Amino acid sequence: MTKHAYIRHEERMIRVPDIIHVLKTGYEEKKKSSYDEKHNTWKCAIRGKTMIDDLDVRIIVSFDETGMLIITVMYIGSR
Repeated sequence: MTKHAYIRHEERMIRVPDIIHVLKTGYEEKKKSSYDEKHNTWKCAIRGKTMIDDLDVRIIVSFDETGMLIITVMYIGSR
């Protein structure tokens, strides 16, 4: 998890177990995924529901030689 993602998950009160759940059970939002020329990598948007509250969450991830990086996490719509 990047520093930005860590700060955002705390600010937005998105629990780590929910992040993991969305990554395992969510789907790619192709319209929100993009190529990052600056870092020469794809940013993939994964969308899914939290386990308990059933709220929509989007997680932006990218991949490098060490593995997957969580870039940011956010709720979709109103909470």
